[in-house]
Amino acid sequence: MNPHHTNSCPHALHSHGVTGAPSAMASRMATMGGMPLRLRRLDAPDSRIESPSPPMRAPIHTFLCLERGEAMIAVDEDRVLLHAGDCVLIPVGQPFAVLYYNNCVGYMGGFATEFMSDGQSGNLLRRSEALRGWKMVRAWFAEGDMHYVATILERLLGECCGERNEDILRAYLSAFLAEIDHRAMTPIAEGSVLSDRFVAMVFEASDRRASIGEYAERLGVSAATLYRAVKRSTGKTPLAWIDEAVVSEAKALLSHTDLTVNEIGARVGVLDPSYFSRFFRKKVGMSPIDFREKMKKSH
Repeated sequence: MNPHHTNSCPHALHSHGVTGAPSAMASRMATMGGMPLRLRRLDAPDSRIESPSPPMRAPIHTFLCLERGEAMIAVDEDRVLLHAGDCVLIPVGQPFAVLYYNNCVGYMGGFATEFMSDGQSGNLLRRSEALRGWKMVRAWFAEGDMHYVATILERLLGECCGERNEDILRAYLSAFLAEIDHRAMTPIAEGSVLSDRFVAMVFEASDRRASIGEYAERLGVSAATLYRAVKRSTGKTPLAWIDEAVVSEAKALLSHTDLTVNEIGARVGVLDPSYFSRFFRKKVGMSPIDFREKMKKSH
C-alpha cells in the first residue's frame, strides 16, 4: 500500500479551517490545547499556498517529516533547510517559525509530554540523550527508510482518524520517536552550515538586489566557495535560491497586500514591470494578477 495516499483525515489535527501548508498548521498548533496528539499530512487535499509563519511557541512537542519537497524553519537563532528524508523534532515551548516551503509531501504533528510519560514510552524519552533534551533534534532517512517511517506515521494517522486507541497511538508514536532517536544527526558538515546560513540570509534580506558576491563577502567566503557549498548541499545554485526568495515574497505581497503588481515588483527588486510579470509566470505558472485572484478565491 502506498503511504502517500492511504488516508487524509481532516480531523486528525483539528476539524475546522486547517490547511496542509506548514505555516498554517504550525500557527494552529501553537494556540490549540486539549488533544494530546495531533497529526496532519502536508499534502492534504485542502492544503493551499500560505505565507511564512510568524515565530510561535507550541504547547506540545512538534515534529515535521519531509518525504519530498523543501522547507526552511527557524528554531531560536538557528536556520535549518530541510530536504526529502529530513525529520525534525522541536521541544515544547521552543520558539520556531516556518520561513519557506516548496511542494512539501510528508507529515506535521505534535504530542504532549504527558501522553508519552508512562511505561515504555516514558522510558524512551528518559533514556534518549537526543529526545530528553531541550534542543531541536534533526534526523535524516534514506529513501527506503523514509518509506518505513512514512508507513508508521500513516498508521498513526489512521488510528487518529479512527478509534483513537491510546495504547496503539503510543505504540506507533514510540516507534516513530525511536527511529528519530536512532538517526539523530551528528553535527552538520561545514558546507551545510554555510549553505543554510546563505539560504536564511537570502530569505531574510531586505534588499533583493544583492549579488552573490555580496552575500559571499558577508559570509566571509569567496563566491566560488559559496557556489560549491550551496550546490553540493541543496542541489540548487545560489542564484536559484535568490529567485525562490523573490517569488516567495512576491506571493506573500500578492496574497496579503493591496499593492499593485508594479509596486510589488519594485519591492522585490525587479524594477521592470514586464520582466517581473514574465519572471513570475515562468516560476509560478501563472501571471501575478491570476495568482492574486486564485488566492482571493481560496480564502
